[in-house]
Amino acid sequence: MPSGGEGVAGITALVASLLLGSCGTGGKEMCDSPLVTSLLPSSFRSSSQLSSSHGPVFAKVNRREGAGGWSPLVSDRYQWLEVDLGEADPDHCHSHTGTLRQL
Repeated sequence: MPSGGEGVAGITALVASLLLGSCGTGGKEMCDSPLVTSLLPSSFRSSSQLSSSHGPVFAKVNRREGAGGWSPLVSDRYQWLEVDLGEADPDHCHSHTGTLRQL
């Protein structure tokens, strides 16, 4: 059975790849630009959070202010982070790892 640290590392890897993995289909755009910079805090939800400074909105990559990152209250495989990306943009593709479920 995996330790709690491995579960958190897996969640962190999933979130990082989801939030960073955008690229233009035209082949001319850079694939390094953050996908969620303009998302509102209400776009982020989670099963739990360790503290007010580790809430789901802290999952934003390239965040310049505040604490660093979302942390669930309990480290187990039942914790989740939801990011509402809004409407699909046909000019961009999204790369991710892990399991994504449509709500």
